[in-house]
Amino acid sequence: MKMKINRMNFDILEEIEGTLIHHGPVNNRVYFMDFKYNDFDKIITNVNRLANKKKYDKIIGKVPESGLQQFLVKGFKVEAKIPNLFKDATGYFISEYLNKKREYCSLNTVKIIESVKKIALAATLDNQNESLPLAYDLRKLKSKDLERLSDLNKLSFKTYAFPICEIEYLKECLQNNYEFYGAYKDSKLVISAMVKIDKKESNAEVIDFAIHPNYRGQNLSFYVMNKIKEAIIEKGLNTLYAMVRSTSYGLNITFAKQGFIPGGTLINNTLVENSLENMNVWYLNLNK
Repeated sequence: MKMKINRMNFDILEEIEGTLIHHGPVNNRVYFMDFKYNDFDKIITNVNRLANKKKYDKIIGKVPESGLQQFLVKGFKVEAKIPNLFKDATGYFISEYLNKKREYCSLNTVKIIESVKKIALAATLDNQNESLPLAYDLRKLKSKDLERLSDLNKLSFKTYAFPICEIEYLKECLQNNYEFYGAYKDSKLVISAMVKIDKKESNAEVIDFAIHPNYRGQNLSFYVMNKIKEAIIEKGLNTLYAMVRSTSYGLNITFAKQGFIPGGTLINNTLVENSLENMNVWYLNLNK
C-alpha cells in the first residue's frame, strides 16, 4: 500500500485511514482495494463520504466474509464471490450505486453476458498441448522492456485510469508488487499483461492485456496466461483472478480454457475506450 498516484486527468490511488482506495473521474467511482484494519464501519463511512464529496456514481470494494454482513446492512450488494481471495477466507466484491442509472443493465445485455460465459465454459482445451511458435519470445518483462511496453500501451488503450503510457509510472509499478509478462516477435513487443501480486493475502490479479493491433485474434493471450499461471504457482500463492470485459468472447474463453471459474459480474464498472463496461470476474484457486 505504498503507491500514491495523483496525476491530472487520471484516477487517484491513495491511502485513507489505512484503506487503499482507487477513485477518480475516469471510472467515476470509489474502489477500496486493501485495508490494514478490519474496522468495516469506518471504511463504509470513509468511502461514502468520499463518493458524496466527489459526486461519484458507484462504490465497489473487496471484503472478506467476516465483514460482509456489515456492508449488506448498509445497502451494499454482492456482485462477485471468490473463494480464498483473502488468505484462508472467501472474498466478495460488493457495491453500492449512488446513481441508480449506473446500476441499470438491460435484459438484452444480461443475455449477452450469460451467452459469453456459456460459450467460454463450453470451449475445449484443444490447444492445451500446443507451444507458442518459436518466432515468439515469451517471458517476464524487466526494466529494460518498459519503453517498448509504453509504446504497446499507446497502441492498445485509448483511455486508462492510470498513466500506463508513462515509463516512470511503469517503473513505479515494478517497485510496488506489479509484474509484467509479454511476448516479443522480431524484436517487437506484441502482447503484454500486468499482474498485481498480493503476498499478504496470497493472491494475484491479472489486470490487463495489451495486444498489438496486428496480432489480435492469434490466441497469444492463452500462452501469456500459461506463463503467468506457472509463475504464480511457483510463488506459492493461493488464488489468481481477473476482471474481463463481459462481452469479450476471446478473453473470457482464454480464462475458461485455463481452468478459471466465473465468480460474478461487476455492473458498469470500468471505462473501456468511451463507455462503461460490465466486467466478468474469473478466478482460479491454486496450491489447494
